[in-house]
Amino acid sequence: MKKAALFAVSLLMAGIMTVSPLSVLASSKSAATTAESTAKTESTKTDSKKTDSKTDSKKTDSKTDSKKTDTKTDSKTESKATESKKADTPADPTINVENQAFWRESLQKYRHDDKVHQIMLVRCTEGCKATVQYYEKLTDENDVWSLTFETEAIIGKNGPEKTGEGDAKTPYGDFGVRGAFGIRSNPGTDLPYTEIKETTFACDEEGEYYNQIIDTKETGHECKGEEMYELSPEYNYGIETDFNSKNEWPKGSAIFIHCKGTKKFTGGCVALDEELMKKVLETADSGMRIIIHGD
Repeated sequence: MKKAALFAVSLLMAGIMTVSPLSVLASSKSAATTAESTAKTESTKTDSKKTDSKTDSKKTDSKTDSKKTDTKTDSKTESKATESKKADTPADPTINVENQAFWRESLQKYRHDDKVHQIMLVRCTEGCKATVQYYEKLTDENDVWSLTFETEAIIGKNGPEKTGEGDAKTPYGDFGVRGAFGIRSNPGTDLPYTEIKETTFACDEEGEYYNQIIDTKETGHECKGEEMYELSPEYNYGIETDFNSKNEWPKGSAIFIHCKGTKKFTGGCVALDEELMKKVLETADSGMRIIIHGD
């Protein structure tokens, strides 16, 4: 205050200020008072804002806690509802547990059989439809089965469970292979391969050639059975199973795994896409098993 008064006097004496020193002093006091008042006011406002901020913060925390509680409650409620639905959901009636066990046992049966390196599972689904799974054994990995492919296939016009010759049904069973055949040239199979000619027939007549693929030129038999050369693309590639291995009339004949044609069914065989049929021939050997059963 004193410094302000002396500073004001010096300014007046120099002719720079035109107001009295007392006015400056009074003004300084007033300014100081005002400054102090303003400072107090600002401090009060600041305290008020802090209080409001704390209040808002508490409200926000309260709302957040409330939301968390609601979320936990909703989560528990949804969890209970989900568990309730699971408990109320009946088992899928389309899954035949007994059949699933059959397929597992079939793979296990041949797992450590040194003669069997490929298995084809033909899982008959409905009507003349089936799912085919082709497995190859990994002998260097503890004889585990590796799924090479899975595909949709077609079977006999009248479905599975063959009863005799001409019923257009596909037989259930566990079959070996007699050999391979095809209108096309051998794709490199290890199976005995019969190239289909104009004189090649699948004999379905009672007699010594029943249930066999024959060349009528070589046998001299005037066969009235299936003229295989005329059936392309179906017989472009195929495998002859050992179904009815004793060739007993009239249990059934010519049960093959072959290529699909234009029809949506077969006479009792199992038909795959040609590309996959060729792949089977390229990898199969004489120990291959073909297992046909309901899915």
